[in-house]
Formats: sequence, structure tokens, C-alpha cells
Amino acid sequence: MKFGFPLTLLPFTIPVEKGFQYALAQQANFSIEREVMKDWKISLGYNYTHGTHLDRTVNISVTNPALLVSNDNNALAPCRNGDGCGEAHWHPVRAPR
Repeated sequence: MKFGFPLTLLPFTIPVEKGFQYALAQQANFSIEREVMKDWKISLGYNYTHGTHLDRTVNISVTNPALLVSNDNNALAPCRNGDGCGEAHWHPVRAPR
């Protein structure tokens, strides 16, 4: 064949976990408009949107906030104690137990 042929399946797939559920979105709207008097109208409307199994990214490398607070406290300790705020100090950060 000179021009090839159409593929019914994609040549690659995205790996998903067993039991993966694809996202589903539902949308609906309803509105009524009535003329009350000449040049006067009233309208009532309702919009519905619902999503299930929506994907979201999860950062698995999130820093422990307790370590950040501990590091901040260690870095500012000389300023609070009056031990020379502008001088370089090294304070190891230890994870809380």
C-alpha cells in the first residue's frame, strides 16, 4: 500500500492502575423567561455541574512543615538571643520524632 492504512487502535497506551476510573462530568441547565409587562421580563435559571473521579496531581516530594519551622527557628536564634544576628551560624535541622 502506498499511503498506509488507518489504525483502529493507538500504537501506545497510558499505563493506569488496576481499578482506575475515568473522570465523569455532568452538566445541565434550565431557564424560564416570561414577559410581565411591556418591556419588563423576569427570568429564572439553574445551572448544574457535577464531576466525579476527577484527576489531580499530587506532589509526593512535599517538605515536612515541621522541618521548615525548625530551620527558621534555628536560623533566627542568634537574633533572638542577641548573639550576633548578622554572623554566619550553622544549625543542623533534625526531623521531629
